[in-house]
Amino acid sequence: MCTGLDPQFNVWEHLAPYAEDLLSREIKQGIGTWLEEVRTLLRALLSIPVKLDTILAKLDRGELTIQSQDILARVNQLEYALRQVFRGILFAAFLVGGLQLYSSGKELLAIPLLVFASSVLAWIFVSFGKNRSAK
Repeated sequence: MCTGLDPQFNVWEHLAPYAEDLLSREIKQGIGTWLEEVRTLLRALLSIPVKLDTILAKLDRGELTIQSQDILARVNQLEYALRQVFRGILFAAFLVGGLQLYSSGKELLAIPLLVFASSVLAWIFVSFGKNRSAK
């Protein structure tokens, strides 16, 4: 069982050969990877003029189209999510306000806020059901 560390032991001296070996292997493997990346980049750079010429020719002929169906669907999803977040915040505000008034003994003012909170919650569920049936 170990009861103490040798103060003369330098861990870095013993790790240096292993680290040097690991680095030399990584560098050798890395050069191949770098060369392959350079080849891929050169191929891409050489194909740019051909692709650009094709795109400009389509643009001249009026054949260039942009498909935005996916973008429109994503925007609609985002708008729906924002509406639901707004409704959730509205529900939370009415609920917290109503509960605060109720706990402070002002039941007459709390009841309308709690009714509004429940109507907003119903609104959230109805709009969620409409969105699910629309998909």
